[in-house]
Amino acid sequence: MTQSYVGAADRMLEHEYLDLAEPRTRFELRSEIYEQQRATSPAGAWILRNGDLERRSADELESALRGAAGSMYRIVRRIALGDPALSVRFAEGAEHRLEFLDESGEILCWIVVDVAGEPVLWGRSDVEWVFGPLVRFGNIRVPGWGAYTNGEWRYEVIDARASSAPLEVSFDPPAAGEDLP
Repeated sequence: MTQSYVGAADRMLEHEYLDLAEPRTRFELRSEIYEQQRATSPAGAWILRNGDLERRSADELESALRGAAGSMYRIVRRIALGDPALSVRFAEGAEHRLEFLDESGEILCWIVVDVAGEPVLWGRSDVEWVFGPLVRFGNIRVPGWGAYTNGEWRYEVIDARASSAPLEVSFDPPAAGEDLP
């Protein structure tokens, strides 16, 4: 996907690796003047910006793992698998908004769909998105574009692929003194 941030010097190309079975995510962002890799897994979280490694704190890791549980794609997978620990309800006072809850009753995320059943808005406690129409890439459909509702960030999907094979990327942080994967 391509993406841009308000105030950024240029657009970036992003490769996102999202493990739907576990809370593991890796991003690789590049532009002509900037490079970033970041990953989160239960083992830790790290960011490499233009060659400088920063390990995320325990609080940042916990927040990222909570956010991963509310990922739209992970929620869709749980629905498809009939996960009995996931529940859904209409939000009080929010017309057409569905809330997805974990087994403790905590809201993981919420979504608003249009009359065609396509996502229009999605959010969780820390972020809210607006989406464009779904586009097809082979046998999957994803929102063709999205943006934070405050306008700070937006993206356009230029390719998407699904695979049942194990991912060939590392999500875990390197050990002290070890090079990044």
